[in-house]
Amino acid sequence: MQKKVSNRQTAKKLSPKQQVRRPLQMSRDEIRHSNNKIRRKKQKRMKYILYTVLLLCFAAVAVGLSLTVFFNIQDIEVKGSSVYGDTEIIKASGIQIDDNFFISDLKGAAKKITGNLPYAGQAKLKRKLPSTLVIDIIDTKEYAAFDWEQGYVLINEKGKVLSNSATVLRDGVSYVSNIYPKKAEICETVEFEDSTTFEQITDILTAIKNAELDKISSISLSDMSAITLMYDGRIMLKAGSLTNFERKMLRAAEAIRVEEQRNNAVKGTLDLTIDPYGYFREGKVETEPFTVQNKSEH
Repeated sequence: MQKKVSNRQTAKKLSPKQQVRRPLQMSRDEIRHSNNKIRRKKQKRMKYILYTVLLLCFAAVAVGLSLTVFFNIQDIEVKGSSVYGDTEIIKASGIQIDDNFFISDLKGAAKKITGNLPYAGQAKLKRKLPSTLVIDIIDTKEYAAFDWEQGYVLINEKGKVLSNSATVLRDGVSYVSNIYPKKAEICETVEFEDSTTFEQITDILTAIKNAELDKISSISLSDMSAITLMYDGRIMLKAGSLTNFERKMLRAAEAIRVEEQRNNAVKGTLDLTIDPYGYFREGKVETEPFTVQNKSEH
């Protein structure tokens, strides 16, 4: 005989997936509460979107006003230069009254100044709220001169060309003989046939500056292994090669100081070729290689 299986026993053998669950019925209050909750979430999301849009609009209006109405340049203050006038510097910068602080390219304006005015060594522009632009200039000076066509090329210590038609050299400008530039455009860096020549010259000028040998009037570079310099037209420095050149110049400055304490008009030759020594020989100095011509007479 087959045994009868009850419905309860059959349901126990069904898997959870096979069992059919009846959905729970919500009461009328529960349905109302659920709908209200959904509606509040939608309202909150819409408020967030609205506030975000309003904030973006406000920011856009604020930016637009700051770029068109507010923060315009009403005054330009120039300081630092004894070479150029305020009007000349402002014109070179390209900045004008009523230009906006935030649109104006201040770094670009600084480059325009140094790129258009030879003796403007550095230019710094800064904002002075609410409406003033300050231009601060540091003038550069002539440091070395080279023969060039009908005049001299004058450069600063970094090689920037200050003039390519000078006829007279001022005191404190070192005349570099036997080296001729290949290109000398105003406000550009001087160029030579050999690219290493510029580096060698800047090394020499830097060493002279660091040693505070302000009275070096001439430098002969006919032989880079036998560099000679003239100090104040009365002391010839035989420096030899560029090896330890800065130390040689420091040693020269000390030796000249000692000799001038004895005789401030002393003449002679200071031999610095045997490192680390310096030998001074008093007497007449050969000046022909260092003669500087006044080219305005030609």
